[in-house]
Amino acid sequence: MRESVNMDVRTVLRSLQVHFPALLEVRYLAERTWLRARRQPFDHDFRFLSGIGFASDEILIDIGANRGQSIDAMRLYHPRQLIVAFEPNPNLAARLPHLFEGDPKLVVHNVGLGDASGEFTLRVPCYNGWDFDGLAAFSFGDVNLSYIRSSIIGFDDAKLNYKDFRCPVSQLDGFKLKAGFIKIDTEGFELRVLHGAIKTIQTHWPILLIENSSPCEVLDFLGPMGYSEFHFEDKLCEGRGFRNTIYVHAGATRLAR
Repeated sequence: MRESVNMDVRTVLRSLQVHFPALLEVRYLAERTWLRARRQPFDHDFRFLSGIGFASDEILIDIGANRGQSIDAMRLYHPRQLIVAFEPNPNLAARLPHLFEGDPKLVVHNVGLGDASGEFTLRVPCYNGWDFDGLAAFSFGDVNLSYIRSSIIGFDDAKLNYKDFRCPVSQLDGFKLKAGFIKIDTEGFELRVLHGAIKTIQTHWPILLIENSSPCEVLDFLGPMGYSEFHFEDKLCEGRGFRNTIYVHAGATRLAR
């Protein structure tokens, strides 16, 4: 019942945002300020990072940085670690250095990651002039229109359109990063990102936190390498998570479970 009420409240707020876009920035700023004051991550799953010990030269990697929510969560638990963030949307990528101004250990790349290098079209759904930038995808079929329709009261198809951006896409392996942790949230592009990161993974065996867009395929890819699925419930527990899954290699030494 409580979850249903929360969903109804979120639907009302989201419906207001698409008619009054300025509310979105106010909401993000207020939410970020509140979370930072309470020293909480935006997503409960990131709390597992409090029990991880990284070597000083290991890098935390954010693939699909969006508005910096994951960067805030990583920085909360690891204030001195180098963070490298990838965000293909040029509007969002340009904002991140300003949002984290004064953080000398943050590097932002305005590039998407996949299994091949090239230039691709990033499609951002837009309703009534408001960008659903968190649902941007590199192929039309991956744009989650059902979510948009169900999350706006009085949805009108005539108000839905798209913004297309030509974006460079690279492979993570090309950056030769000493990865300790990788978060991937790329709206259905996760498996392609992993294929382009296989050398990085097999060299450093990082911990991965991946959104559950295609968890069976991800486990088929990572499982034979020695990775297992975990989720967080005040401690790491075996098995797949609800929204995200944490993948830990059998030989991991960073982890305090």
